[in-house]
Amino acid sequence: MPKPTDNKLQSILYNDTTDKPKPTKAGAGVLFYAKSTARYLVLRRSSIVKEPYTWSGVGGKIDPGEGPFETAKREVFEEMGVDPAARYFLVFVFKSNHHQFKYFNFLGVVDKEFTPTLNDENIDYEWVSWDDLVRMPKKHYGLQSLIKNGGAKIKSIINAPST
Repeated sequence: MPKPTDNKLQSILYNDTTDKPKPTKAGAGVLFYAKSTARYLVLRRSSIVKEPYTWSGVGGKIDPGEGPFETAKREVFEEMGVDPAARYFLVFVFKSNHHQFKYFNFLGVVDKEFTPTLNDENIDYEWVSWDDLVRMPKKHYGLQSLIKNGGAKIKSIINAPST
């Protein structure tokens, strides 16, 4: 599995307003795409997490000493019990208005759909088409932002001949 090695990922984790790097709150996650069916994996969040009962990708908080890609991979295993063979692409970095929070959105491209074993953070999953994803009600605000701000890049990645 190729690992993004861009040093910019680490530098984006810090505010650039002082000489000394100041950590900011950050998270990372993955939206999976299956080439064989042209569908995306979404998870329905449980009542114990923020934004309960909304649909989202998999993801969470970046732990100290961890980079965005490592976080995304860890969260996939923690929330779904699998480590799918995937190619990962950084699609979009969400930044709050005051840059107090950043979220790194990866697209994970797999050959075929897989069945996740959900932990207590999610209660359901579905593989859906892009059109169904866009129309899906009760999306997590992060998924809404990814569709709006990263949709064109997602489409360019999945339509690239080498993907």
